[in-house]
Amino acid sequence: MNERDWLILGGLVIVNAVAYGQMWLDKRRAERRVSRISERRLLVPVLFGGLPGLVLGMHRFRHKTRKGPFKLKLAGATAVFAVLLHVVADWP
Repeated sequence: MNERDWLILGGLVIVNAVAYGQMWLDKRRAERRVSRISERRLLVPVLFGGLPGLVLGMHRFRHKTRKGPFKLKLAGATAVFAVLLHVVADWP
């Protein structure tokens, strides 16, 4: 692997850790009935490749797994990421 590949891999590790951590924090805030993280903010890491971390956090903490509207927004964010990835992959 070259330096660019390592940077991309490191970035993906960080963004997935952030997504996972946000799910933990939002679940904790929900249990304590204090201010929550907005769904929009929860979905931002998905736009940068954080889907695995977010989904892992959803299932590990049993958070937002039955929320249909959130799942629909998650699918939309994943589609936007796929389009962005396609555009970036075509760059020279």
